[in-house]
Amino acid sequence: MKIIASLIYVLLLSGFAQGAAANPTKEVSDLLSRYDSFSGMFEQTLVNDKGESIQRSSGEFKIKRPGLFRWETFNPFPQLLVSDLDTLWLYDPDLEQVTIRSFASQVSQSPALLLSGNADDIALFYDVSVIEAGERYRLVPKEASTFTQMELQFDQQTLQKIIVLDSLAQTTTFNFSDIKTSQQFAPSIFNFEVPVGVDVLIDE
Repeated sequence: MKIIASLIYVLLLSGFAQGAAANPTKEVSDLLSRYDSFSGMFEQTLVNDKGESIQRSSGEFKIKRPGLFRWETFNPFPQLLVSDLDTLWLYDPDLEQVTIRSFASQVSQSPALLLSGNADDIALFYDVSVIEAGERYRLVPKEASTFTQMELQFDQQTLQKIIVLDSLAQTTTFNFSDIKTSQQFAPSIFNFEVPVGVDVLIDE
């Protein structure tokens, strides 16, 4: 069952804040703005509403603001999500299938898109509150979404974790490691050439 693809694609940010900040949206924007181009590794876990582990995966990502990213899952199934700012490609080698969507239609729908987008636009899509100043923030989408909230966790101004609660009360946690900033990426890594013989689905 391909749980990872749907999670990365439609998520790749309720409760009460326990702290206070003059402008939590600006705090998050400032923290994320430190990452103009960066790469790292991720581990993803999915837990259902009963607290049972459903899926684990791992991989690496490369991101360049605004809108360019390559989010690649290695285990347990290979999958690749790529954006060149105009188009999103989701490639599933096992199914020999590529799903293509416009970047604009998905701009606020996943951690990968949040991290690669314009940090100053956070206020357009989310209500932000502080859990712990400088370290933990809650983002609630202003419009209907497949998830109900995201929690961003930082350590010494470096993003360490994103926790996503979806509309089915499932929790997805992304743990990040080996983060490198100010990276130089070849433009070609943010483009995708559809392999010969692979089915193409256009999702409008």
